[in-house]
Amino acid sequence: MDGLKVGEAAARTTWSPRMLRYLERLGLVVPNRTSSGYRLYRLRELNQLRTLSELRSRFGLEISDLLF
Repeated sequence: MDGLKVGEAAARTTWSPRMLRYLERLGLVVPNRTSSGYRLYRLRELNQLRTLSELRSRFGLEISDLLF
């Protein structure tokens, strides 16, 4: 897998493109970038997003609870 752009990654996860950018700013998920600056979400980042989503739903955590 070469990687998914932000819209494609959002479609495969429970997150919106805007939220993906926010999670990146917080440092919770850091996708690679192409030479032209596009974010590329690979399997690792998609798994991180799924894990974050599960932590929120299963344990009722907020994003702020995941920051240190």
